[in-house]
Amino acid sequence: MAKRTVNVKIKILSLIIATVMFVVALSSCGILEKGMYGTPGYGLEEIDNLVVKFLDVGQGDSILIMTPEKTMLIDAGLDGCGEQVVIECLKDYGITTIDYIIATHPHADHIGGLDEVIRYVDSVGCVYMPEIPEKIVPTSVAYRKFLESVLETDADVISPEPGETFNMDGAVITFMGPVKTFDDLNDLSIVVRLDYGETSFLFTGDCRKGPFKEVMKKGYDVEVDILKAAHHGAFNATDNKVFNAISPEWMIISCGIDNTYGHPHDEVVEMLVDSETDFYRTDYNGTITVTTDGETYEVTAERGKKNVAV
Repeated sequence: MAKRTVNVKIKILSLIIATVMFVVALSSCGILEKGMYGTPGYGLEEIDNLVVKFLDVGQGDSILIMTPEKTMLIDAGLDGCGEQVVIECLKDYGITTIDYIIATHPHADHIGGLDEVIRYVDSVGCVYMPEIPEKIVPTSVAYRKFLESVLETDADVISPEPGETFNMDGAVITFMGPVKTFDDLNDLSIVVRLDYGETSFLFTGDCRKGPFKEVMKKGYDVEVDILKAAHHGAFNATDNKVFNAISPEWMIISCGIDNTYGHPHDEVVEMLVDSETDFYRTDYNGTITVTTDGETYEVTAERGKKNVAV
């Protein structure tokens, strides 16, 4: 597998050193210790083919992808969501290792809970994260804690090149973005396509419509069955051109109850209703699960009905 970032852990260490005064000022936040969550669960749930869980982490993102042999985690919501949501789900399936972690971009509502998960599991195989221009490297507590937890592992740390692909126990993972450097952390979100037989997913982080259209210009196949709404259903991420190009059968919107951003935006909900595209939203429906054998798929929600506009 090609590695775009060489000696990434050295870069990470230098970033931590560079922000040490900031860290001291906020030292009361503390660092979670490995093992504090106790023993894993007993594998109450079984994985036969592919299971994708869009976890209810409030106003944030977290997606757990599982096959019989491999596990991938894309983001982990805000601080506390790792322990309260992600780890509890891992216990349900008896999972104690994560083969792949994708930190789509370093905003707290996406990476805030990752350090908790990393310190809970026995091992992490690989961590994918975007390459951040020095002038916009975050100095947040969430980013510092995430970097420190990664340094404690033996995981490979990679900034993937667009077009890179690998096979995850029958699920084909393709990195599509970012295709260039941007000055906004949202626009640096890693964009990932997953194909499992005839069933396809697109995970977009907080990638806004401009950078996503750059992905489209590169000729990548963005049409999929199931779309994780970019930027929590914001219209600045999914306009009509983007939506029509992706043409999903289902959209999953991860957002918090009565969030101050108005997510999902009315324009996006109207597109879904007008196009008769099915959707679930975590604020209303809780955790949403997609199961597929590669030929057919089923979408279920923890509660409520589908296509709720308000």
